[in-house]
Amino acid sequence: MSETTASKPLLPVNPLLQLPEGGEPFLQGLECPACHRIFTDKRTVCPACYHRELVAKPLAGIGKVIAFTVVRRSFPGLPVPFISAIVSLDGGGDIKVNIENMDVDSAALQVGLPVEVIYKKAPWGDEHGNEYMVYAVQPADEQLRKTEGA
Repeated sequence: MSETTASKPLLPVNPLLQLPEGGEPFLQGLECPACHRIFTDKRTVCPACYHRELVAKPLAGIGKVIAFTVVRRSFPGLPVPFISAIVSLDGGGDIKVNIENMDVDSAALQVGLPVEVIYKKAPWGDEHGNEYMVYAVQPADEQLRKTEGA
């Protein structure tokens, strides 16, 4: 699903997102080999056991919503409403992410909602002409997804 422009490949929006050449995008965290905790931020030491050698670990592409809010007021130019959530990925690691392809007023929007990670080209770029790939989540159950134009 990796997209490219005519001259430049898409860049990852942050270091958590990995874009292997010729492969599918994925999220990568850090695992402590001593206590097996998973982290999704940049760090050099495990805050739980103080082990100093964390190793890269691909994260699962599915998880569950552990907290969310519907944002109805935002910065100018940012479409609202949207759903901002914290998702606990299967196998470890929590991410802050938006839930897409779901009606903000759906009764299914609740803590525990199974979701899957999706990747797409960002609708913005930077002043150098770079374009970016971003990630979000959507309901894992296709029947809960809002379709285009609905």
